[in-house]
Amino acid sequence: IHRNSPKRTEDSIERLAFSMHECAIALGLSPGKIRLMIEAGELAAVHAGRRRLIPRKSLQDFLNPGAE
Repeated sequence: IHRNSPKRTEDSIERLAFSMHECAIALGLSPGKIRLMIEAGELAAVHAGRRRLIPRKSLQDFLNPGAE
């Protein structure tokens, strides 16, 4: 963090997307299982450079199927 920038805290920023590792921890699954779920279309993911990010909405939709 730069000296003049405001300090960021996890409480002040609502995450819009999660890494595959963070998603795996949140769901209690392995990162490999998350990758398979993405490849099967069960979870949506976007590429950000070499990273795959899973949007919060994708996790919510997976956990609450038919809740729309």
